[in-house]
Amino acid sequence: MEISYLALLGWTMPLGLVSFAVGIWPTWRAGGALAVWSQVAAGAVVLATVMGSGVIVCRMARRGPARAAVGFIFSCMGRILLAVALMLTAWRLLELHLMALAIWLVIYYLALLIGESIWLSRALRRDAFLEALGEFDDRPKMNE
Repeated sequence: MEISYLALLGWTMPLGLVSFAVGIWPTWRAGGALAVWSQVAAGAVVLATVMGSGVIVCRMARRGPARAAVGFIFSCMGRILLAVALMLTAWRLLELHLMALAIWLVIYYLALLIGESIWLSRALRRDAFLEALGEFDDRPKMNE
């Protein structure tokens, strides 16, 4: 199964940037500059975990579409734990707003999960379509 890592960026980055753009003003009003830095840190944490998850899915996709789907499901579970661990690390090291960091972690996680789900479903649909065409071409023709 062919799956593009760059397509993952194409589906997740716009959603992350739109989420950031929509939320920067309310975040600034609610908590000031430190809350905005918390928003940026949450975005970086979630994007890093999504890209890591994408590497796993791309590698498992080489073994077939079923493995890609299973890899996506299991990497999502691990990604939640990793994102929370990285969030707490950023909170301790950078002394950010914990509430803003947690809220934006959830928002970015959901937004990028939507993008990653679209990316994988399109790749699976394309692969199934190409496989169906291959099976169709193998059948004997009626006129022959």
